[in-house]
Amino acid sequence: MNRKGYLESFRRIDTEVENIQTEITKRREEIKPLENKINSLEEDLETKRKILEVIVGLEKTSNMEKPGEYHKSFYFVQKIKTNLLSGKPEYIFESDEPSMYAPCSECGQQYPLVMSHEQTFDSPDEDIWEQRAFVICPDDGVSQIAIAHQRY
Repeated sequence: MNRKGYLESFRRIDTEVENIQTEITKRREEIKPLENKINSLEEDLETKRKILEVIVGLEKTSNMEKPGEYHKSFYFVQKIKTNLLSGKPEYIFESDEPSMYAPCSECGQQYPLVMSHEQTFDSPDEDIWEQRAFVICPDDGVSQIAIAHQRY
């Protein structure tokens, strides 16, 4: 076989490369809906996990020895104290029963405000505690309303 014959024997590779690229593109288009569905399911799973964390936390917090010190604690919100000058939340008061309501940011339905309370910094000189108030919608998940920090 001479040089020309040898090179000609590989001409079909060009067509094969094109065919393979076309097949890959076609298969990627076929799996796009599946990838979208998987992404949607993963988002839904994350939402449900957040909701579950809060619901379980509401059940367990009353039995904690030092709520919020080692693990996030959860309560219903009684009221939110706001700084008059900045308009930012200063303190979120807790309650054992629902007493303050706000709309879900997605569907607009009213739900009780829930809060998390946890120590985010611990030292002999200073402790920092964080409070977060949010709405939990069974369909749309968690919508944050306010964050307050306290230094002790």
